[in-house]
Amino acid sequence: MADSTISNEDISATLPEGAVVSIDTGSNGENQLTVGKKVDGMEVAASSGSTDISGKQVNNSTISAAAEAGETSQITIQTTGFVGSTIKNEGKGSIVVTHSTGSFKKSTIDAGANKKRDDVVKFGNEAKIIKGEVIMGKGNDTVRFKKDAVFKKKTTIDLGKGGSDKVFIKSTKGVEGGKLTITSFSKKDELTIGKTTFDYKDIQGGVDLPGNIKVDLA
Repeated sequence: MADSTISNEDISATLPEGAVVSIDTGSNGENQLTVGKKVDGMEVAASSGSTDISGKQVNNSTISAAAEAGETSQITIQTTGFVGSTIKNEGKGSIVVTHSTGSFKKSTIDAGANKKRDDVVKFGNEAKIIKGEVIMGKGNDTVRFKKDAVFKKKTTIDLGKGGSDKVFIKSTKGVEGGKLTITSFSKKDELTIGKTTFDYKDIQGGVDLPGNIKVDLA
């Protein structure tokens, strides 16, 4: 049996044989993609608007956002796991990615390294980040980790060239179980850990950062 495709006006999903996935409209008008059992090799394409992906584990899959210039694609992950998978921005607009629940393992969020847009990535209190990778672009980007987000192994954030980027880590408690490395930290960027904010001069001056957090200057 060949792969199948399900879609509506805003989203389409190419599914491997045997996949149990449905598309509905959520209570707030968002596109709701529900994974009924673990899926491997799903390809999802979303335009502007909001898309929530929930349910069972998603493996080796790609979520592509393609908002038009001036618009935003919002992607929310609420699955038991997002493993070996990628969320990428292929449009001219911005992307807002929220990984709310489950493991984000050996996966990548690619906002488009060579594109100048203001993108946002957020990890919620029920997120477990394991060998994750976040790649931001040239715009004024924001990356947030909620207080109870947990790290395992090494995760990297590449802030990209230019822009005025901000990284917020609510608590170092979760980071202590792994490592977080931030690269391409430039002169307009800021890192806030708890209630303390560090800028380029602080990092350049060799400030002692709390937790297992390392920053590499651009």
